[in-house]
Amino acid sequence: MAAARKDVDRYIDLIDTEIGGLTDDISVEINRMLHNDGTGRLAEVSSTYVPGTGAGAIALVVNQGIEGAATCTTDPTLYLEVGMRIAFLTNAAASMVVKWIIAVTDSTITVADTEGGAAERTGVAASDWVVRASTSDALTNPEFSSGYKSEPMGIAGFFSDGDIPDGNGLANGQTGSDYYGTTTSLWGFQGISSATYDFNQAIVLDGGGSARPLTEALMQQAFSDAERLNNGEIEMLMSAYESRDTYLDTLIPHKRFNNTLHLEGGHSALDFNGRAWVVDRHCYRNRVYFCGLRGGGFTRYEVEPLNFLDFHGHKWDRTGFDDDAWQCAMVSRYNFGIDVRQRIGAILVDISEIR
Repeated sequence: MAAARKDVDRYIDLIDTEIGGLTDDISVEINRMLHNDGTGRLAEVSSTYVPGTGAGAIALVVNQGIEGAATCTTDPTLYLEVGMRIAFLTNAAASMVVKWIIAVTDSTITVADTEGGAAERTGVAASDWVVRASTSDALTNPEFSSGYKSEPMGIAGFFSDGDIPDGNGLANGQTGSDYYGTTTSLWGFQGISSATYDFNQAIVLDGGGSARPLTEALMQQAFSDAERLNNGEIEMLMSAYESRDTYLDTLIPHKRFNNTLHLEGGHSALDFNGRAWVVDRHCYRNRVYFCGLRGGGFTRYEVEPLNFLDFHGHKWDRTGFDDDAWQCAMVSRYNFGIDVRQRIGAILVDISEIR
């Protein structure tokens, strides 16, 4: 900053560049959270992992709370990258073990106790949740210093027929303002028990834990169930790229060659029943969302718009007394919610993909 105060000394505006990069990162994080279930789980430690000391890689699986987790082939490291500070903790989360990621493969990570340190996996256990951590202090309350049950509700939570352990609990069963306990009878969705009320269950079409081909008949069933059960109205379809490509593969044998730019449906973009099919790289695989979010009352409830943490005082603070280095912090508080879970459309899971 000091060297770039004068135009003659600089070729970029450092402040604009840093803030621009920060907002880009925030956009990615918001989209990542939008596809999850509010629990903060980026992944879970595989049940086959044997805890111990040493420099071994840690095997991961995807968030086991989502629908169709057994057949989901998404890389469990989709949301993880080298340099991230993460925490390992149990569902009960009395305490957490904070580590830094120093290596990533498709299904494993290697972690260290310090950024760039030597690999060390002490304290990591099978079935641990993997969440983002905002501090290196393992003794700090996880709900205040990590993503543990503290992220906005997302699509994977909306499109489920079960209760979500996201810290909200039941409206009449909370301890204080939040519920971080493990008693499943006190879990709910938006404060209401899903098991008790059908309207609080999303429409889920699964294969009983076994993958099956994606067919137009299955997709039409999702449409019909969404409309029949609670007058849902599908506005668009959404999936990962691989699931979209699998649908494309079913259309190719029916392609008409009078116009080679168009598929059978007569559109240069994929659709089904006249609804556009969109893709998102953060979407879990082996599923198709039939989204009727407007009819379900999908809303972003913003408590505090993105702003500097100390917006009345200094925006930038020195990182240390002897360092010519500065930092700023930004904060936003919001949540996503819906009116009726059964009216947001449907989700088709346990589908096999062509690649």
